[in-house]
Amino acid sequence: MATIRELARRAEVSVATVSRVFNNPDLVTRRTREHVLRVADELGYQPNESARTLATGRSRMVGLVWDTGHRGPGWRHPFLQEILIGLKTALSDHGHHLLMLAAEPGAGG
Repeated sequence: MATIRELARRAEVSVATVSRVFNNPDLVTRRTREHVLRVADELGYQPNESARTLATGRSRMVGLVWDTGHRGPGWRHPFLQEILIGLKTALSDHGHHLLMLAAEPGAGG
């Protein structure tokens, strides 16, 4: 996978310009943005989510803690899969990720 430095070199722009294209596109001219995005597509470049999280202090991650309970219906609910797929789809449509944790009260303690 291509790095931001490789993309900058191939697009003949600075690393900062590449970063602006993906994080603050309004700060870059339309022509530059289109050029960088075209080269990014050619290289198969995808921004590094871990680096983005460190740089922005935002993870774009939504956590869901599911109380399974050892005797309750938990994961056996008939509509749970559809609900989770709908939640993940809605979050993805807005650039977020879903992180799930299944927990049982009193377990592990």
